[in-house]
Amino acid sequence: MNPLEQAIILEWSKDSKRLTDGRVVESGNGCLFKPEAQDRVLVMTTGSETRVVLVAILERQDSAMPMTLECPEGMRLQTNLLKMDATKMQINTTHLLSASQHHCLVEGTHTETSRLKVTQSDSIVREVGSLEDRVGGTLFQRMSNWLSTTATDVRMKAKSFLFE
Repeated sequence: MNPLEQAIILEWSKDSKRLTDGRVVESGNGCLFKPEAQDRVLVMTTGSETRVVLVAILERQDSAMPMTLECPEGMRLQTNLLKMDATKMQINTTHLLSASQHHCLVEGTHTETSRLKVTQSDSIVREVGSLEDRVGGTLFQRMSNWLSTTATDVRMKAKSFLFE
């Protein structure tokens, strides 16, 4: 029997990885892409012909569906230059660690928007500070006038009481 053969994926999930003929299949270390249901794949039968290992995905059932790298135990890329070109990039993670001697990140519009918001916030803080100074000064001035008026009234009443 030929150890290499084509097959169709029935399902590929954490709990179950099966071919349409009912055999259980496991991912081989050389196939980093995650297959989807109905993908045409190359499998290899090993040992006593009971172990079936996925070698490669030959054809996607839905060619518009993006390919997914699947490495349950983690992955490390090591190279002199890694270049990624994409119209849109999305990174979903709980923790992001970046270790770099020189870190340059060009964010375009987002950076401009952030700078504009910081400038607007700074302007608002200055306006509030100025308003606080004006309100505080006005209150202080009013309080000073009230104290002065009250002191004058007390003096006048004391004079009229003592000298009448």
